[in-house]
Amino acid sequence: MKPLPEILKQVKSSAAVRLLEKDLKDLKENFDEIGEYLKNRLSTNTKQKTKAIQNIKAMRKSIDDYINQLEQQLFKDLETEHLKLKSQIETLLHEVDIRAKQIRKLQNEFSNMTKYATELQTYVGLTEIETITSKETNYMEDLKRGPDLNERNLHVTTSPDFDSILLDVKSFGEITVDTRPCNILANAGRKYQAQHLVPIPTIDQIKPSFSKTLKVPGGKKCDHKVLLMIRNDGTFIRSILSFKEVPTCVCLVKDDTVAVSFYSAGQVALVDIGKNKDIDTPLGIALDKNEFIFVACKGSNKIVVISPDGKSCRTILNHDNGINYPLSVDIDMKSGIMLVVSGVDSLLFKL
Repeated sequence: MKPLPEILKQVKSSAAVRLLEKDLKDLKENFDEIGEYLKNRLSTNTKQKTKAIQNIKAMRKSIDDYINQLEQQLFKDLETEHLKLKSQIETLLHEVDIRAKQIRKLQNEFSNMTKYATELQTYVGLTEIETITSKETNYMEDLKRGPDLNERNLHVTTSPDFDSILLDVKSFGEITVDTRPCNILANAGRKYQAQHLVPIPTIDQIKPSFSKTLKVPGGKKCDHKVLLMIRNDGTFIRSILSFKEVPTCVCLVKDDTVAVSFYSAGQVALVDIGKNKDIDTPLGIALDKNEFIFVACKGSNKIVVISPDGKSCRTILNHDNGINYPLSVDIDMKSGIMLVVSGVDSLLFKL
C-alpha cells in the first residue's frame, strides 16, 4: 500500500481522472441519445395511432360501401319482382274487365229482348246469348282451375351471413403492441468496482511472472478439425464440435460463445459450447416476424424455437405431432403459416 502523500501527488494528472472524465462524457451522450430516442418513439407512436385510426375508418367505409351496394341490389331485385307481379295482374285484370263489360252488355240485351222482342227474335237471341255465355263460362272455369289466380306474395330474406356477423363478430379489430430491440448503440462504459485513485502502472512496471506450463493432451491437433474443451491443467473434458475446414484460432467471446477462425476459408464461426439437449443434428432453420428462431432437428425428431436473445429455447413439436426426420422448416411471416418438410411429408402449422 502506497502512502497517501505519494497517491495525492499526481491525482489530477492521473489516468483515473481522464478515464472518469470520459465516463461522464459517455454517460451524458448516452442519456442524451436515449432521451432523443424516447422522444422519437413518442412521435412515432402518435403517427402510428393516426395511421391506425385512418385504417379503421377506411375499413368501416369499405364495409359501409359494400353493404350499401348489396342493399341497392336487393332493392332493384325487389322492384323487378314487384313489376313482374304487377304486370301479370294488370294484364289479367284488363282481360277480366273486358269480359265483364261484355256480360253486362248481354244482360241489357237479354232484358230488352224479353220485354220487346217477338217470339222468333227471342228464340234467335237466346241461341246467340247462350253461345256467348257458354264460351265465357268455359273461360271462367279455366281461369279458376289455372295458375293465374294463385296468390303471389312478395317476401324478402336477408342473407344469413349478416346474422352470423351479428352473432359471431365480437370486435371490429384488435390492438397489439410488438416489441423489438432498440437500435441505440450506447458507448460502452467501464464496469465499476470500488474506485481507487491510484496511478495506472506504467509500461516499465509491467513484470510478468511465470505460473505454469499448460500441456495439451496428445493427438489434439488442429488438423483433426475438432473443437475441444480442456481444463486449465490440460485435462481433456470433451469434444464440442467437428468442422469441415481446419481451424486456425479460437477465443472466448462471452458466456458460452467462442469464435473460431478458418484461415483457408476466410471465415469466422461462432459456437455455443453450452450443451443443449434439445438441438440435435439441426438442418432447417427459419425466422418468424418476432425474430424467434425455429430449428428442425433431424436427430431428435423435433422442432425447437429459440428466443431472439438466444438465452432460452423450447421444443414446440415432436414425434407426437407427426415430426419424423425433419429436413427443412420455413415460415410465411404475413400469414404465420409454418411449413415443415418431415420425411416425405410436407406439414403445415399455424403459429
